[in-house]
Amino acid sequence: MPLRYYAAPVSSSQSVVTGMVTNVKAARKGQDRSGKIQLSGWSQGQAASLKEGAGGRSATRSRVRALLMVFQLSFSVVLLSGGGLLFQTLRHYQSLVSIFKPEQVLLLSLQPSHQQYDDARARDFYRRLLERVERLPEVRSASLAREVSVRDASFFTERVAAGRVAPGAGTSWTDVAYDAVAPGFFRTMGAGLVRGRDFSDRDHEGAGPVVIVNETLARRLWPGAIPLGQLLWIDGERSGREVVGVASDRPTPDGPRPFLYEPLFQRDPWAGSRHVLHVRTSVSPLAFVSAVQREAVALNVNLPLFNPRTLDREIAGGRFFERLAGAVVGGSGLLALLLAAIGLYGVTSYWASQRRHEFGIRVAMGAGTSDVLRLVVGQGMKLSLVGVAIGLVAALASNRVWASLLYGVRPVDLTVLAGVSLLLIASTLVASYLPARQATKVDQVTVMRAE
Repeated sequence: MPLRYYAAPVSSSQSVVTGMVTNVKAARKGQDRSGKIQLSGWSQGQAASLKEGAGGRSATRSRVRALLMVFQLSFSVVLLSGGGLLFQTLRHYQSLVSIFKPEQVLLLSLQPSHQQYDDARARDFYRRLLERVERLPEVRSASLAREVSVRDASFFTERVAAGRVAPGAGTSWTDVAYDAVAPGFFRTMGAGLVRGRDFSDRDHEGAGPVVIVNETLARRLWPGAIPLGQLLWIDGERSGREVVGVASDRPTPDGPRPFLYEPLFQRDPWAGSRHVLHVRTSVSPLAFVSAVQREAVALNVNLPLFNPRTLDREIAGGRFFERLAGAVVGGSGLLALLLAAIGLYGVTSYWASQRRHEFGIRVAMGAGTSDVLRLVVGQGMKLSLVGVAIGLVAALASNRVWASLLYGVRPVDLTVLAGVSLLLIASTLVASYLPARQATKVDQVTVMRAE
């Protein structure tokens, strides 16, 4: 995936961290060391300036701080909504996997070419290894595959055509992804066959060529007909392959796609290529690795199995870039929210300190603690609501940036936007409440004496 998708979130997080120190200083500006709100050096000249309305540079600074807080809150909405959409996408990707209990499937890689095996020796090694592994009491089923495929998608593709006779000039070929698998693959993966049979030991290199297709490919090549017994031609092969089974479709982000399975032992097993042993166990798969490796060592002490992992980990790792993007964008959003909350605390504290005299008079005239709280918190919430409103508009406009990374989620997801808005409002409510509590502790006697 292009790195440009991650450059902006990384830069944003750097800006967030860089600005945090400034906001911490601003947050402390309206407090003394005891934690109480005060005007720095409450001199008679400063008191007089407050009575005149605290205009000039003080008012300008207040407006600049307020605008900065609105921007930071808006920026938080954009980043958090983007991160929420990406995490929703990851959830939908997980729902695409239709494998029964993938956490019970152990995967181990092997490559016979490490011992200069040719195709014949590699084929014999694979057969004997499967026989030994399947005899272990903890094993429910085992198989081999060219690669780990959990959806109808693959790095390997072929061109295929249907017909009772060999394709000629003008044949319409179909590009199809495929995997080469050993007998027992569908049972091990917990995948179903809609029609026909699985590969078996009789599908060896000297037997008639066979193939299993998925439902989408069957509908495309033989619409309205029964695919079993039909011939499928693979470009470059001299004879057609008989369709012996139809596998259920496995969803992909791009919708149903044609896919076929070839018998591993009927096709050259590519001794120079890596293959993956699939083992479904009744015990913890990773605790069973040593038992499987012993069976491999018994056949060839110098041909170990490597890279042990479970199928569910393999599935999770397949969406690494989407997870990275979600973590970077979401993390940047949370940092931006923290920065905005600290800044809002500072702005509200400063605003409350500037109105300390007013609060004292209000209290002296009978105003209660709730009245002062409502006044100060209301000021902070005004900034919060304005920032969230602008942020929602910006998020709706910028969510097109994430569109190419999304699956199963619309760029405009009301659930995500509502959740982000509530999170920001709750955070800013807390940030406004703390200085509001300090404002309620003003001593009206001291204020009136200063008056």
